[in-house]
Amino acid sequence: MKESTGPRKRRRSIRLRGFDYGQEGAYFVTICTANRKAYFGSIVNNQVALSPFGNIAKIEWTRTASLRSNVILDEFVVMPDHVHGIVCITENRNHLISTEFTTTAQTLGSVVRGWKSAVTKKVRLLQGDPTFKLWQRGYWEHVVRNERDLEELREYIRMNPLQWRLKQEALREEMVLRS
Repeated sequence: MKESTGPRKRRRSIRLRGFDYGQEGAYFVTICTANRKAYFGSIVNNQVALSPFGNIAKIEWTRTASLRSNVILDEFVVMPDHVHGIVCITENRNHLISTEFTTTAQTLGSVVRGWKSAVTKKVRLLQGDPTFKLWQRGYWEHVVRNERDLEELREYIRMNPLQWRLKQEALREEMVLRS
């Protein structure tokens, strides 16, 4: 067994210090697959063509609001290697539907954790591998500040499949120039 050579390096949190992520508001999240692998599908004609894993991710995302009465889902997109979505948390914190995927916490973190857990469980069953690593650790979030911010994020989400194609084309051109 490898012995520790010193204190463990702690990951720096990207969360706002002291911010209550259970308070009413809108939050933009990005959740990535492990090693940014395209488990969820591909882009075909500027549209996302979902794989079976991508369909699971989409179905579980849409189920989230029915499982949590304090959550309203806004714009979202399942991309080949990540998901973007806007999660709105309301004041109604008292009525959770009890399922194997819910927790008593009603914060943004619990919403993301519950969704990732539900998707992971179903993907592992489909894959036939109980150890299959689907996710990058954690997720990225942005607290939506105002209506303009919300509209810009919605547009970003809607345009993400087109941006994916443009980014892939730029990478291919760069590789051709280097060779």
